[in-house]
Amino acid sequence: MTPRSILLRAEHMAHLLDHPALSVVTDDELQVLELFMRFCAEHGLTEPGYVDVDAFTVLSVVSSRKVELLARALNQFGAGSALQDALQKARLKIEHQANFKGVTKGRNRAYSRSVSVGVDGLPDAWQETLQTLHQECVFASETHKRMQNRLGMFVWSSAQAGLTPDLGSRPAQQALYNDIRARSAARNDGVPRWSYLRSTWEEMRRFASAHGSSDDVVMALGNTYTELTRLEAAQEPLKFSKIVDAGTTTSLLAEAVEVLAQAQLASSPAKRWNLRNRAAAIAIGCAVPARPGDVVEHHVFGAGLFYDQAQGVYRFKYVPQKTEHQIYEPLEISLTPPWNQFIDALILQDQDPRYLVNLREKAFADQRPLYVNYGGTPCVYAWYSGAWCAVAGTGGHIARTLLYDEFSDMGPFGLEYAAASNHHISEKIKAKYRSSASIRKSYAQAHNTMVERYANADDISDLI
Repeated sequence: MTPRSILLRAEHMAHLLDHPALSVVTDDELQVLELFMRFCAEHGLTEPGYVDVDAFTVLSVVSSRKVELLARALNQFGAGSALQDALQKARLKIEHQANFKGVTKGRNRAYSRSVSVGVDGLPDAWQETLQTLHQECVFASETHKRMQNRLGMFVWSSAQAGLTPDLGSRPAQQALYNDIRARSAARNDGVPRWSYLRSTWEEMRRFASAHGSSDDVVMALGNTYTELTRLEAAQEPLKFSKIVDAGTTTSLLAEAVEVLAQAQLASSPAKRWNLRNRAAAIAIGCAVPARPGDVVEHHVFGAGLFYDQAQGVYRFKYVPQKTEHQIYEPLEISLTPPWNQFIDALILQDQDPRYLVNLREKAFADQRPLYVNYGGTPCVYAWYSGAWCAVAGTGGHIARTLLYDEFSDMGPFGLEYAAASNHHISEKIKAKYRSSASIRKSYAQAHNTMVERYANADDISDLI
C-alpha cells in the first residue's frame, strides 16, 4: 500500500490537502480516491458522470468493494448526489457481471463416452507412440487429436464385437466400418457421409505408418482409404448443400451489421454483449474464415490480432493450427475500415466511445481474447460455431467455401485470393472447398476467354 504522504504529493490531490475531511478518510479509501482523482486529471474531467465512472472501473480494474470505498471518501468531501448515484450504478453493474449466471464458468453438462475409449483405453504401445508423436509435434494438434479420437472409436468397436484391436485385423476394421457407417447414416437421412469414413481410415493409416506397422497393414488400410476417397468424390460435400441456406458473404455481412444494430436496442446488457459478439463473429469470419481452435488460440488482442495505427485498421497474423506443419508463413490479413465497427464494439461494449483508445490499449496490454462473455470469461471453443449457426444455419466452416464460391468470379486471381485467406496451398485441399457452382464459374470463364480469343483470331496486331 502506498503511504498517504506519497499519495498526497500528487498534483491532482493538492486541493484536498487542507480539507478537514482528509483526516477521517481511511488509508484504503485514500488509495482508491487518489486513483480516481488521477483518472479525472488525465482525462480532463471536472464533473465526472456515470460513463466516466464506468470507464474508470474498467480501465483501472476497480472492484465493487473499491467503488464502495471511493463513494465513502467522496461523501466525506461533500460529493454531489449525481456522482454518488453514478458510483452506486457502477458498483451494481460490477456485481451483476461478477454474479451473472447466464454463461457457465465451466462445463455445463457431464460428458461421457459412448462410442469410443479415452487415450488410457488404447493399447499401451499405441499410447507410447501417440505420446512420442505429441512431444515431437509430428502432426498439427488438430490432426493429432482426430487421429487419437479415431483410434478410440476403433478400440471401442473392436471390443463391442469381441475382437482384439489390431490395425491389421480385417474383422476389427469391418466392425468399425459398420458402426461409423450406421452412425453417419442415422444423422444424415439414411445416407452416410463418406468424408467421415474416409477421414477415419486416413487417420488409421497415418497412425499405422507412424507406429511402424508392417507394409501390408499400411497398404491394406490405404486401399480402403482410396476406395472411400472415391466414394466421397462422388458425393456432394454436406457443406456445399448448406451454401444456399447460408447465403453469401455479402448477405452475411449485411446481417452482421443488422445484428450489431439490434444490440444497441436490446434492454439487457448481457443480450447486448451477446449480440455484439455474434455480429463480430459473422463479419470477421467472412474475411478471416477461422476454425474454432484458432479463434480460441489466436483471435487474441496482441497475440494474433493487431492494430495498425498508421492505417487505422485491424490485422490478423498467426499460423493456423491445422496448417502449422505444412505452411510456415503466417496467415496475414489486414481488414478494411468497415470491419472496425465490429471489433471496436467488442472493445467498447457499453462504454462511451470517448474511451475507445484507452480501452483498446488495455485490451492489447492484457492480451484479452477477442470474444469474451458478459461475465468476463472467454467464450468457449464451441461458442464460435454456435454463433454462426444462429445466423447462417451452419458452423463457421461454411465461410471457407463461400470465399471460394464468390471469388471464383474473378478467375485464377480470385481463387488464389480465396486460397490465401483460407491459408491453403495444396491443390487437393483447395478442391475440397470449391463447390460445383464455383467450378462451373471457372469453366464458364475459361470458355468465354477461349471464345473471345477465337473471335479475335484474325487480329494479328499484337504480333506486329
